[in-house]
Amino acid sequence: MPFSNFCKWKYGNRNDVLCALVPDTQGQGTPGRDAIIIDQNTKIEHSVEITWPIDGQRVIEKCRQLNERNLYSENWDYKDISRHQRDINHTIEIAHKKALRDYHSPGGASLIFVFDRSSFWNDNKMHFEMLDLLCTRLSEVTLKVDNILLMLVSGDKNQIIELKSEGKIIKEHFHCRVL
Repeated sequence: MPFSNFCKWKYGNRNDVLCALVPDTQGQGTPGRDAIIIDQNTKIEHSVEITWPIDGQRVIEKCRQLNERNLYSENWDYKDISRHQRDINHTIEIAHKKALRDYHSPGGASLIFVFDRSSFWNDNKMHFEMLDLLCTRLSEVTLKVDNILLMLVSGDKNQIIELKSEGKIIKEHFHCRVL
């Protein structure tokens, strides 16, 4: 879903662009390239790497606890931001690991960080400040790629923020506040 959302955001209803996932034929992932975008006119291939850092063990434990208590969502202290900080730090940690690889390709390359912002509430100013900090911290990581994007997802809604475009950091203040 993140890739189709990205293609729709980037190319709209253009019918001269082909967006395709790269098949994982070896069962070991597709290092540096999860998808390609082919311009049908120029035949140029643009590589796309998508990363969605999650703590699978934590997700399993959370679901188990909710199931045992017959709950469908979590409850926690409004002022407790430790979980939010942990999620942001985990994403930055993954970005530093991604910085070890060169993602450049002849037709250009994009790296998309998908971040679940469902636990960041719209009425909590501190949550918005933390999302802005995530944007800033991601843009400060030296990644070898042409375009860096952050896709904030919350249920079926998403927002894409360009952090780096055509090799240049976007200087404007980041706003991760709309969803």
